Amino acid sequence: MAPAQEFIATGRRKTSVARIRMTPGSGKIDINGRSFEDYFPTAPLQNTVLQPLQTAKLVNAYDLSINATGGGATGQAGAVRLAKAEPGEVRPIGQILPILRERGVRAVSGNGVLGDPSGASAAEGERLLARLTQGLNHAIDRLLDPKAS
Repeated sequence: MAPAQEFIATGRRKTSVARIRMTPGSGKIDINGRSFEDYFPTAPLQNTVLQPLQTAKLVNAYDLSINATGGGATGQAGAVRLAKAEPGEVRPIGQILPILRERGVRAVSGNGVLGDPSGASAAEGERLLARLTQGLNHAIDRLLDPKAS
């Protein structure tokens, strides 16, 4: 008989750290010795924690034992979520973009750029570039002539 597969991971968000032990089971979640519903009493926090399992359709397939420290409830929920995230998708962005959008990820533009570019404009980019260029010029001038500051 093959041994049960166990996953151990650590997630971090801001000052929060979550250490997770996932074992095959019925979906029981304990956080710092307390029940999931007791530790994260609001639906948004519970959804943050459950989202990776829901996406993978594994909500009732694993038991989770979690040690969460630092920060507040929102940071800890985010750390738990990130601990369950796993790198490894190797398909081109064009193939996975429809899947990401279907599952609620809205921070990916049509060309695969992460982030929300909807608020950006060419004029805003020009202003940013001008400000960065001006700062760089000022820094170079100070390096070349420290007395000119």
